[in-house]
Amino acid sequence: TTGTYEESLNYAIAQAVEPGSTMKLASLMACLDEGLIELNDSVETGNGIAYFYKKPMHDSNWDKGGNGTITAEQVFEKSSNIGTAKLVKKVFGERQQEYLDKLHSFGFGQRLGIELDGEGESKLYKKTMEPGWSKISLTQLAIGYETEMTALQMLAFYNAIANNGVFVKPQFVEEIRRNGRVIKETQPVVLHANFCKPETILKVKKMMEGVM
Repeated sequence: TTGTYEESLNYAIAQAVEPGSTMKLASLMACLDEGLIELNDSVETGNGIAYFYKKPMHDSNWDKGGNGTITAEQVFEKSSNIGTAKLVKKVFGERQQEYLDKLHSFGFGQRLGIELDGEGESKLYKKTMEPGWSKISLTQLAIGYETEMTALQMLAFYNAIANNGVFVKPQFVEEIRRNGRVIKETQPVVLHANFCKPETILKVKKMMEGVM
């Protein structure tokens, strides 16, 4: 017999989840945009296990001895949890609210306002004094925990990097026609423009190319 397929929920649009390692681009971008680290700065990741307020953090290769001393660029290329957390702590450890403000300026914690029903709600602390924020929240947030967003919301951020710092609303319809005649054309909607320095965009693009 022939089966049927029915979609009741579009997870890419509706399901907000912890983004994990995909958040590292935003974390390192925030650090680079502050001008306090460079791609060739050294980061000690040790044997792949580090402790932040007695809570262990592991790199994916911790059981093979870790990454040792690597550059900030290699932190992204190797997707090092420890390296990312240490860089964020170095830059924002004494001004954690500014890290949150930076992420919000990148568009996190906001809906995209797409023209499809059911967009999930992105969750991100607004203030470090909110319930749930703790001593380890900064380093956990750096690697994509204690926050939630949909796959489309994160994809829109990555697209903004490819688009040289212009964050546009994802759109799915180019034009609407009736009886062969165009009655509505969709124009780009810019949600955030120039949300970081042009040189920062070049640096994070270099990191992304390094992954490949």
